[in-house]
Amino acid sequence: MTAQPIADQLNAAPLDCSDPSSQLLFFEVEDTGFGIAADEMGELFEPFKQTRSGQQSQEGTGLGLQISRRFVQLMSGEITVRSELSQGSCFCFYIQVKLAEPGSMTTALNFPSTLGHVTNKLGQGNHRILIVEDNLLNRLLLNKLLSSLGFEIQEAENGQDAIAIWQQWQPHLIFMDMYMPILDGYKATQKIRDLEKKHNSPQPPAALASACPTKIIALTASVFAEQRQESFSAGCDDFVTKPFRLEEVLEMLSKHLDLQFPDVLPEAIAPHLKHPEPGYVLDAIALTVMPPEWIAQLHFTASQGSDVESLKLIAQIPQEHRSLIQALENLVEKYQFDQLVTLTHSTHLENP
Repeated sequence: MTAQPIADQLNAAPLDCSDPSSQLLFFEVEDTGFGIAADEMGELFEPFKQTRSGQQSQEGTGLGLQISRRFVQLMSGEITVRSELSQGSCFCFYIQVKLAEPGSMTTALNFPSTLGHVTNKLGQGNHRILIVEDNLLNRLLLNKLLSSLGFEIQEAENGQDAIAIWQQWQPHLIFMDMYMPILDGYKATQKIRDLEKKHNSPQPPAALASACPTKIIALTASVFAEQRQESFSAGCDDFVTKPFRLEEVLEMLSKHLDLQFPDVLPEAIAPHLKHPEPGYVLDAIALTVMPPEWIAQLHFTASQGSDVESLKLIAQIPQEHRSLIQALENLVEKYQFDQLVTLTHSTHLENP
């Protein structure tokens, strides 16, 4: 099986012309690996079949391409391949899609439209929440949401850091990602539960002497029952699947911290999260609150189109410059890297 050139695929693809919103998307993924021999092409997409180069790499089970092909076919497309031994391979496929309706990030996040007052059924008081998540965007989303509701927030990128923060800070609730580097959420939760048990010993650790058991909510993209049960077995109190919805997060807080939320949250929540103050101007002068080296780094990450690295740099801006943070985040989250490149280019040239 050899791949057609993009132009030939375009002519052969069955585009539904009756729907003006339908479009074809073409993809090519190319490598410089071992390549695939011509006599092996016929079995390339068969389940549990591996080419000689695949067997040589000692990776995989021979299911990846078959599953990929099925996914593409489910989206009314087809996948093909061209390859040369010792030169590499190029996999091509097309899918038919519909144009999305215009919308903003706040619409996509589905924030409720009005704010009320959050109360504790058992009395007033601040609640400490620890977000343990190795994905920067997930941490930012949860942090901004919970901070806007008045909670005290700390973050950790892995289970090892989470345990250290838990021992010193004693959060009331932890949102715990279950798959992380260094120490995953399962082991971190088990360790926290083991340390809590020492509270019942004759000489409990001082840091735990007055602490109540921390509520731990598992965060995972898995929807399988066995993963859910594994989270509970590790010591989690509940389970939220990713991508999580605002309603689910509020339900967990209400259920496990005994909080009462209004039927609708502040109208200002979404603008507060994603928009600078009215009249704020994002220009070269605004960026000079950060050193030239930082501006040069942001220019580089923006020119590379890296949202994650750009957001990491933006997270270094002091919180008193909230409008600057929100304005830059808007550009990144809307993938307007061209504007960010232009802005940082002029600024870091003026400040060599």
